[in-house]
Amino acid sequence: MQIIQSKGHVVFLTEGAHNARIVPLDGRPYLREPFRSWSGDSRAHWEGETLVVETRNFSRRVQSFAGAGNGTDKMVTERFTRAAGNVIEYEATVLDPKTFTDRVTVSFPLAKSASTIYELACHEGNYSVPNILSGARAEERETGSAATK
Repeated sequence: MQIIQSKGHVVFLTEGAHNARIVPLDGRPYLREPFRSWSGDSRAHWEGETLVVETRNFSRRVQSFAGAGNGTDKMVTERFTRAAGNVIEYEATVLDPKTFTDRVTVSFPLAKSASTIYELACHEGNYSVPNILSGARAEERETGSAATK
């Protein structure tokens, strides 16, 4: 996950089918019915040194947690707190009173990484990939690059 913040928004960029989540930081209200989505409607604010992201208005097709519920009354609160120069403590709490009698909370550290984030892309049946790789290997053989030594 890459976290990018501007004056009015925070962006969570991840590998996967829904690569970017853009969350307003400006205090605007949540979208009203009938607007619901798979990933819900998120709003963020700061509580001291902690970025708090609250998400609601999930589609009824979204299960609340571990295959239970349908998410229409679910609210997820995420907290991002820097614990060290290279660690963010992440906590997420799921509240869904129609599915659970109590909240469900998970917490774990996120370590800083210099890795590159790539888009999710399927290559089954993509016949150009073997041709591209074959051409690159031929070029490496021709130029004597380190990949062929």
